[in-house]
Amino acid sequence: MRRLFFLLLLTTLLGVVLAGTGYLFLRREAPAWGGAKVLTLTLDSPLREHDVEPTLPFVGDQERVSLSLLYRGFLAARTDPSVAAVAIYLHDASFGLATAQELRRQIFALKSAGKPVHCYLETAGEGGNGTLEYYVVSACSALALAPAGEINLLGLFADSPFLRGGLAKLKIEPSFLTAGEFKSAAEIFTEVRHSPAAKVALEALLDSFFNQIVDGIATGRETEAATVRAWVDAAPLSAARALELGLVDKLAYPDEFRDSLDSLGDAASRDAQLVSFLDYARDASPRLAGGRRVAV
Repeated sequence: MRRLFFLLLLTTLLGVVLAGTGYLFLRREAPAWGGAKVLTLTLDSPLREHDVEPTLPFVGDQERVSLSLLYRGFLAARTDPSVAAVAIYLHDASFGLATAQELRRQIFALKSAGKPVHCYLETAGEGGNGTLEYYVVSACSALALAPAGEINLLGLFADSPFLRGGLAKLKIEPSFLTAGEFKSAAEIFTEVRHSPAAKVALEALLDSFFNQIVDGIATGRETEAATVRAWVDAAPLSAARALELGLVDKLAYPDEFRDSLDSLGDAASRDAQLVSFLDYARDASPRLAGGRRVAV
């Protein structure tokens, strides 16, 4: 009986290993894409730098959306003659300034390679701050906004928690050694608000970030930095007002934007098809640029 049990167990394990191996092998087969392609990408969830969680057979999906996966897709699309254009739907900017700048860098590189990038916003910061969302899509070749949406450029802000009051109630006296006026890391424990020196340093940092955003938007929309600052001062802007001021190129509902992608594909090839950017990026990894060196 014990031998039969171990035999069944060994057979089951062997079957799982073979099935898993076959699954992984099939996953690496290239999708059956022929002719010209318009790649479509939707960004509506938090974007991590890379996916560190392993993917197990039959248990998880393919690699999650990550900056490294998007990078591979952008890099391959630059030199792929079958890619006619890229369309990006941005619904949530769940990332920081560094990630936004990297996305813009890849969009500009794609445009420089002769691949138009068309972007769509339902809204940017309605009820919140849409500065980073608009900062990303302002790099696109063409930008469409939903007629009911708005663009809310609030700029940047920063705040810090201070535990000094709570520690005092617990009769805890924090003690830290600091070296220099601007060494403010310990202030979270020793102060109830930013010291003058820390405030100066934080404001300088935010000013630097904001200037980068303003300059980036001005470059993307081919206007002056002073104009962009005026947009920020006037926000929130309705869809009609945003179109009038030149923040967007057209107003369109999702289905109208989708139809425009069909026309974009037809301009390059009559049989152009819409292909998931993420699927394309996953398939592109082993064959980036046909083995040729490409500037990143």
